[in-house]
Amino acid sequence: MTREYTFVVGPETPTQPTAGTPSADTDFLTLGFANSTYCKGGYGFTWNPKAGSAPLEDFENGEKIYEFQNNVTQFLVAFIKVPEGYVAGTQIKLYIGYYTSSTTNNVFLVTDTYLIRESTDAVTSTTNKHDSTNTEDTNGSPGSRYNKVELDLTDADGEINSVAVSAGDMLRVELTRDWGNESTPDTNDTKVIPSSSEIVM
Repeated sequence: MTREYTFVVGPETPTQPTAGTPSADTDFLTLGFANSTYCKGGYGFTWNPKAGSAPLEDFENGEKIYEFQNNVTQFLVAFIKVPEGYVAGTQIKLYIGYYTSSTTNNVFLVTDTYLIRESTDAVTSTTNKHDSTNTEDTNGSPGSRYNKVELDLTDADGEINSVAVSAGDMLRVELTRDWGNESTPDTNDTKVIPSSSEIVM
């Protein structure tokens, strides 16, 4: 029996899929693609009542809630660290849930976000601020229905006051109910569920 071998002279260059656009289990992807596509959420933080203007803290269904009243200006505050894997230029958003006993009328939750740059700004800085651009939510049936609100913490380019947010920076976020701009205000308490908070970037 005779065996025949064929040898290729010089290095072989195997055919590989384009990096950054994976479509099969064996495809390659770039770090930038992974960060921007898959590293989206799960960044932990804690809401704290703002001294002198805090919503009522209570427990319902075994869960802590904060009750924002009508005609009262109240705030929750959180410091959110921008993770080291953050891709510059990516918009940062906050999702948070609430419920109310009302089945009609509107609730308007908004945020003010202050950029605290690493090794640059005091934690009390208000120089660079972004107001969320979301609109009010309309309540519906059933009563105490879970509602999710999307709030932009930066502009679409990942900037606050035209200043780029960078990995390692801090965002000081103040959440409030803008009852004065509710077209048909909900006279019942808006019950925010702090554990429903999620940061996406």
